[in-house]
This record gives sequence, C-alpha cells and structure tokens, in this order.
Amino acid sequence: MSQSSVNIEEVDVCKCGYYCQLKTSRTPLNPGRRFFGCKASKENGGCGYFRWIDPSLEKVDESSLMNRFIDGHNPIDRLKRKVKELEEERDSLKFQLNENEEKMMVLNKKLKEVKLQRDWENVKFNRVVIKSDSPSPPRLSSTPSPPRLSSTPSSPMLTSTPSPPRLTASPSPLRSTASPSPPKLTASPSSPRPTSTPSPPTLVR
Repeated sequence: MSQSSVNIEEVDVCKCGYYCQLKTSRTPLNPGRRFFGCKASKENGGCGYFRWIDPSLEKVDESSLMNRFIDGHNPIDRLKRKVKELEEERDSLKFQLNENEEKMMVLNKKLKEVKLQRDWENVKFNRVVIKSDSPSPPRLSSTPSPPRLSSTPSSPMLTSTPSPPRLTASPSPLRSTASPSPPKLTASPSSPRPTSTPSPPTLVR
C-alpha cells in the first residue's frame, strides 16, 4: 500500500489489470477521504491495490475542512430551499385558482342573465316585425263607424219590432178551450116530448 500524489486525471490500473475505482473512505481516521482501489476486495480475490487521492487530514487546516463541509451540504440546502419555494408557489397558485373559479362562477351567472335578456329582446323585436309586416285591420277610430241606434234612425231590429202573435197568446181557433163551444143538449131547452102531449080520444066499438 503506498501513498502518492493527488492527481486523478489518470486512472490507476491495479495488479489485476483492471482500471481502479474511485472510492471514499468511511473510517473515523479518514472520513470522506478519496482513494483508488481494486474493484474486487481481497476476500473476493482482489489484488488489494490502494492509493490515496486526497491529502492526509493532518495537513488540512480547519478552514478547508469547513469549506469542504459547507460545499458538501450546499446542494442539499439548495434543494431544500427549492422545495420550499415550490411549495409556496404551489400554495399561491392554489389560492389564485380558487379566486379564478369564483370569478368564473360570477361571470357565468352574468352571461346567463345577458343571454336571457337578449332572447327576450329578440322575441319582442320579432313581434314588432310581424305586426309591421302584416296588414292591420281597420280600426274603429280611423274608419267611419256604422250608424248607431242612439244617433241615427236604424232599421227595425227583431228585438224592437212587434213580434207576430204567438199561438199561446192569441185566441187559437183550433183549441176547444179558447173557442166558444156549441150549445149542449142538456143546457138548451128541449122540445116537448110526445109522452107529455095529450093523445086524441080513442073510439070504442
């Protein structure tokens, strides 16, 4: 195991003949320190090639460690801020959407009222057009009116002329009750019967 320069422009080739992988140390002594290593571990038959890329932590001051720490957390912080901004923008858009829906309801109501008013105006206009196109009948006020009974002598109406005598009101010759009946035999003086006249004396021989 050897420690070499920090140049990573050229990838190392391990003893197995493969390009090495860039790995990061997770040990407490070298946290976050990068190195080149063999693809396979020693347990899996690897050659165990190893070379540090980053310098030792003993040679790095606190300020550069802090900068590296901030640089490592900056992407996460930026993403968090971006998520928060997107959530705020989403809430604002929801609020605007609700306002627009309310405005749309009001506009739809006004549109219906305007349509009803327009339809009613069209109906009235069509009525006026039909009246103006069709010939109007003569009006009493503009044409000479027929003579009235009160002002001019009118022809005798059936109601004002004397009606012919009805059968019930006039003496009908057909009815026996209204015509004089001939004298009855019981009421007229009867002629002398032959029984009451004196018979002539009979001759006895």
